[in-house]
Amino acid sequence: MFPSSYLLAGLLFLLIPSHLDGARILIVLPLPLWSHYQQFHLLWETLAQRGHEVTVYSAFPPTEVTPNFKHVNFTMTKSKEIFDTWNHSEVIKDQFVSSKMYEVTEFWYRFHTQRAIFNFGLLLSKEIFAHPTFHDLLESNEKYDLIITENFFGQESLAVLGHKFKAPIIAETSHGTPPNCYLLMGNPNLYSYIPDFKFTYSSRMNFMQRLQNTALGVLTHIVGDFWYFPQQDAIMRQFSKPGDNLPYIKTMMQNISATLIYSDPILEFQRPQVSNLIHVGGIHLKEEKLPKDLEDIMTKSASGVIYVSFGSIIQPGKMSSEMQEQLFDAFSKIGLTVLWRWKGDLPENVPKNIILRSWFPQQAVLAHSNCRLFISHGGVSSIIETIHYGVPIVGVPLFNDQMANIQHVLELGAGVMLSYFNMTEESLSWATRTILNNPSYSRNAQAASQRFNDRQVPPLHNAVWWVEYVLRHHGAPHLRSAFDHLSWTEFLLLDVVAFVLGVLLVILYLLLRIVRAVKSCLMYPFRGTGNEKTKTIKKKGKVE
Repeated sequence: MFPSSYLLAGLLFLLIPSHLDGARILIVLPLPLWSHYQQFHLLWETLAQRGHEVTVYSAFPPTEVTPNFKHVNFTMTKSKEIFDTWNHSEVIKDQFVSSKMYEVTEFWYRFHTQRAIFNFGLLLSKEIFAHPTFHDLLESNEKYDLIITENFFGQESLAVLGHKFKAPIIAETSHGTPPNCYLLMGNPNLYSYIPDFKFTYSSRMNFMQRLQNTALGVLTHIVGDFWYFPQQDAIMRQFSKPGDNLPYIKTMMQNISATLIYSDPILEFQRPQVSNLIHVGGIHLKEEKLPKDLEDIMTKSASGVIYVSFGSIIQPGKMSSEMQEQLFDAFSKIGLTVLWRWKGDLPENVPKNIILRSWFPQQAVLAHSNCRLFISHGGVSSIIETIHYGVPIVGVPLFNDQMANIQHVLELGAGVMLSYFNMTEESLSWATRTILNNPSYSRNAQAASQRFNDRQVPPLHNAVWWVEYVLRHHGAPHLRSAFDHLSWTEFLLLDVVAFVLGVLLVILYLLLRIVRAVKSCLMYPFRGTGNEKTKTIKKKGKVE
């Protein structure tokens, strides 16, 4: 279901030369999450096809050999072990929900989530800098023209690579646009009508929502500036040479040339935005073919197919037996074929209409005309694919940006949301019946698909153009906002307000002095007359 213009543009794009000598591009992505890597891997391959020499450090070696493309295995063992423990609902619930703070207010739960991200970022940075492969990279004499990293997900210290190789940095984000990304790219956060992505608020917040949104934003900023960034900076310096003369970590972050955002305006609240924040959601989209057996299954399912996937972290096989039973019961009563991406041990007595596999070609499944519903955790890649193919969704978010992603789908009228931790046979049956029996959800999903695909160029081509733009203009420093150089008092115009108030107070003081002076002048001729009258009265009284 790709527009024909996309296919033609793709062919022409690869045929058109880049008007650049082949640049040497270093891409460092140590995060051991396939969902983060797969969003951008087509970009790396396309850059190599256009003549650039691309070197990628990651835990995911390519399956095919691509000219000009070199891969260096870079696996974070400890970080991977942490992600591997997040494989079922009880662990997620303990990590992100069952905090004592959550019992007080939702605000503290959201801040607890941010604190968990900070803690993970410190652990990840320590492992990165202690890794022999990264040490060899820092010690190498290689020359690179451009660095690409995922700086805004616990990897802020990778900004050191730009300083080391004297090369501009392009950051990429794999989960929308976190608030710290906006600030460090020179784009102030607007707490009055842009909710933090950890909330499920709309842009029209009431007073309490704006209060909590502002409090979370300010507190996150303070903790980041006075605790998180100093620790990231210390880790970076611990593994650096004394003569490296490293700037402070935030200074290096503020020199990032551009950020490729894996999201789309249809999934974000509209806001003023600097030009070097580039939305490339859908950059990984490509036509896939269904295996013949799966094609036959979906084609023969005249009533339709429901596709179920909870992402790359959650393993359904680790769910409680009670939860598994409730979901199986709900699906068995739907009367449609259910394709469920299943990780973990296969259960016994699976209903006949449910097909469990460790992997499905997700895009090909969603593109099939018989796919009527997607039940998803709400990861940004899955949401982009769902919107692209115009399939309604039952969102079952777990943590972090997933709540906000599903909230945007709800505002599009293309889905409903359930709580993962309270999901039952009844709630899941209600959600599926609501979508399947009300054609407006399908119509709204198709309308969202049309808006998403109505663009000048495909996201991949846009991303390549911006990468080469930064290369052509030597880091494109002209795109940086002056916000970087303003203190908070200057940005909020507190100094201007104080000056204006001071001038007004001085003017008011002078006006009062003038009024008093005029009053004194006007009353002066009558001062003597009044005294004489008083004296005359007193004398008359004495005579009498």
